[in-house]
Amino acid sequence: MFVDQAYWQGAIAAKPSATYKGYLLGGMCWFAIPFTLATTLGLSGRAFDLPLTFAEAGSGLVPPAVAAHTMGTGGAFLIVLQLFMAVTASGSAEQIAVASIFSYDIFKRYFKPNATGKDIILMSRVGVFGYGIISGMLAVTLQQLGLNLGWVYNAMGIFIGSAVVPLSLALTWAKCSGTAAVAGAILAQFAGLIAWMVQAKLTSKKLGFNGGKGEVTYESLGLLNAQLAGNCASLFGSIFVTIPLSLAFPQNFDWKELRKITDANQVDTAETDDSAKLDAEGADSPAAMDQALSWTYKTGSILTFILIILWPVLAIPAGHFTPSYWGWWVALAIIWGLLATISTILLPLIEARKPIMAVFNSLIHGHVPEGHEPSVHPPKAEA
Repeated sequence: MFVDQAYWQGAIAAKPSATYKGYLLGGMCWFAIPFTLATTLGLSGRAFDLPLTFAEAGSGLVPPAVAAHTMGTGGAFLIVLQLFMAVTASGSAEQIAVASIFSYDIFKRYFKPNATGKDIILMSRVGVFGYGIISGMLAVTLQQLGLNLGWVYNAMGIFIGSAVVPLSLALTWAKCSGTAAVAGAILAQFAGLIAWMVQAKLTSKKLGFNGGKGEVTYESLGLLNAQLAGNCASLFGSIFVTIPLSLAFPQNFDWKELRKITDANQVDTAETDDSAKLDAEGADSPAAMDQALSWTYKTGSILTFILIILWPVLAIPAGHFTPSYWGWWVALAIIWGLLATISTILLPLIEARKPIMAVFNSLIHGHVPEGHEPSVHPPKAEA
C-alpha cells in the first residue's frame, strides 16, 4: 500500500478529512481477506479432504475447489466473478496510476513543462496502453516460470519493502532528503536480496538439500525462513541508510512547497471551482488536520502493536491449540469478516444517503425536496 501509486492517487484525490479515517478503516476491513477467507476456506479444504496437491494449493486453487465442492457450478461462478472484479479493479487502478506518473512526473516535468491538457491526456493514454502490454508480458513470464501465488506473494516484500521507510520519512520528516530516501530504498533492496539468498542456502543445508551442502533454488528461495529474512532486511535495512544520510545532509523541506507543486501541475483544460479547494475552516482546516495527524499516529500505533506484537505474543502460551481455543479463533475470524462486510456495504450507502434520496424523489415526485440536494455545483456559463 505504501509503494502502490494507485493508493496514493486515491489519498490525494479524497478530502483530507475523509482520507485518514477511510484508510484506517479500510485496512481493518481488508485484513478479513487473508484472515477470514484463509481460515474458513483452508479449514473447509482440509475438512472435506479435497484432493489438492501442494502445488495446486500454492497456486491459489483452494477457494474455487471449496466453492465448487460446497455449492457446485454456482460456487465456481461466484469465485470467478469475485476474481474478475478484483483483477479488473486493481488492474485498471494500476494502469491509471502508472499513466499518471508517466504523463505528469516524467513527460510534463522533464520533456514538456508547458504541456497542455490535450498533451497530458494523450500521454496518459500512451501510458495506459504501454503498461497494459508490460503487465501482460510480466504475467505470462511468471506463469511460464511456474512461480505460484504463495511464492510470489511472500517474496513481494523483498522487492518493494525497502521503499516503505523512505516514503514514510519523506511524508513525515522535514529533514529527510531525496538522495537519502532513494539511496535507502535501493541499498535496502540489495540487502534484502542478499539476506534472502544466504538464508535460503543455510536453511536448505539444515534440511539436507543437495546432500547437505545447501543450494539456492526455486524451492529453497520459497522456504519461509528465507523469505522472512529477505523481507525483514529489505523493510528495516533502509533505516540504517536513510536516517543517517538525512541527518548528515538534511533537506529541511518546507511543506508549503507542496501547494506550489499542486498549482504548477494545473493544466489549461482543468476547471476549478470552490469544491476543488480545501476549506479554510472546518474539517479540512490546518488545525483540524493537525488533530487528525495526532489521532492517526495514536490509533495507528495502537493497532500496529495489537496486530503485530500483542496478538501473536498472547497466542504463544496456548502452544498447540485445543479444539475450544481453535474454535474461538475461527469464530473471531468469521466475526471479523462479517463486520468488514457490513462496513463496506452499509457505510457507503449511509454516507451517500442524501444524493440517493434526491435521485429517488426526483424519479417519483419529479422534484428534489429541500435538504436532499446532491452536493454538486452547476456547470459554469460559457464565456
